[in-house]
Amino acid sequence: MGVLDSLDALDAPSTAVPADELRQVKTLLWDIVRVNVAPAEVDEVKRALGTAAVDDNAQLMEEASALATIVGEVRRDVDDGAVARRLYENPARALVEGELRLLVKSIRRTASGDLAEGSGRPPSGRPRSLAARQETEEPEREINWADIGGGGVDDPTRVVDPPKPPPRGAGVDSLLGDALGPAMDARTEKLLVATAKERAMLEYVVGGADALSIRAGTPRTPPSRPASRCHSSRPPSSAGSHTSGAGAPESDGSSSVISDPAAAVARVGADRVTIFDVDAVAAPLRELLIEERAALLDDVEYLRRCLEEEAEIGRRVRAPPPDVTELRNYGAKLRGVLENERERAAHVAKVEKMLAAAPSDGAKKLGRVGKLRSLAKTLHADVGGGGGGDDASARMRDGGDDTSARTRDGVASPEPPAAAPARALIPAPPPAPPPIGARRQPGSGGAPSRPPLGGRRIVVSKT
Repeated sequence: MGVLDSLDALDAPSTAVPADELRQVKTLLWDIVRVNVAPAEVDEVKRALGTAAVDDNAQLMEEASALATIVGEVRRDVDDGAVARRLYENPARALVEGELRLLVKSIRRTASGDLAEGSGRPPSGRPRSLAARQETEEPEREINWADIGGGGVDDPTRVVDPPKPPPRGAGVDSLLGDALGPAMDARTEKLLVATAKERAMLEYVVGGADALSIRAGTPRTPPSRPASRCHSSRPPSSAGSHTSGAGAPESDGSSSVISDPAAAVARVGADRVTIFDVDAVAAPLRELLIEERAALLDDVEYLRRCLEEEAEIGRRVRAPPPDVTELRNYGAKLRGVLENERERAAHVAKVEKMLAAAPSDGAKKLGRVGKLRSLAKTLHADVGGGGGGDDASARMRDGGDDTSARTRDGVASPEPPAAAPARALIPAPPPAPPPIGARRQPGSGGAPSRPPLGGRRIVVSKT
């Protein structure tokens, strides 16, 4: 969604994911078991399952519920700040900010090696090295009629799902990730940011994009849930399910304890527990309580991350806006950076094209340096008219005296023709000077005459 589309949808309601939907455990196992236990037997059944384990899970559930409530309140504040940001917006500022986002996106793509972005050519037309083509190009595979329309991996008509939007609130690099370009490395960050003021303007632009997405009704993608002890100790539900004899998929306890705790309790036969049969179901119920505790710990950690990221988003959204003149100056700098990066990308593309067109004899043995030398030799041969390049290379290998003797200050002297006599190249010696005291005849050569010394003696002292 572009900037103009986002500006047209400013009044759309926010579609943030409810905080309670971010949790895995929404109902405790003990609450399900206690419903079907007689009131007089509740304490005894709880003691058989483990009072400490049940109380610990209850405390973790309360903590997760409190965190979910706080996350919901912070999200509402962020939405209010995003709506209030429109009070100081105007078309000129919106255009400048949109241009800055496009510049940042182009710079990051060009600096990351996207030669098509830098040279202005489509991706399919940019030259690539032989190693890159061998790594990226896949061999043609045979298409079977049985695979067409099946929806499997080998189905040529299968539609690939579009990439998911990047998570919000993961810092400048994450917010500018897939939406505004590839990941920012140290070199790209140095190109975009040189001072603390420029970093503040970049964060403002990022916060503006985030505020636009909030007000435009873009669904908030929650941050990716990290692998926890709960996830590492149990397989995923798709891989952890197996088929029963009747043909219906049957999930194991570790997967259903989160997705459907009531089904997990019924599967172990604890839907109706009494003091007489509690010992038979106590062991599987304790295992389910352990799995539930791991999932609750995961929920608490995940909600804390959501709270921190929402607070960071709110800080950027409520940050005071920089002056439009400062944003324009920053945009002028980014335009110069983009022009330099495009020139560099075009130069890299030209070198790649020259390397691809270089002779391939012995290229595998010589490598990249060998291909460069072979290319230079070919260029010398083309300039010298065929064999001239080889003769020049031979003279350079012999010592280079002939070439250096005919070169002065980088300008090559003309070489004499083969039929010219050698004496024609030797200038005539100057005439001998006249004797001392002799007068110079008019029209004769030599040094000009000097007036007589008048009887004075010249004494030369040696110091």
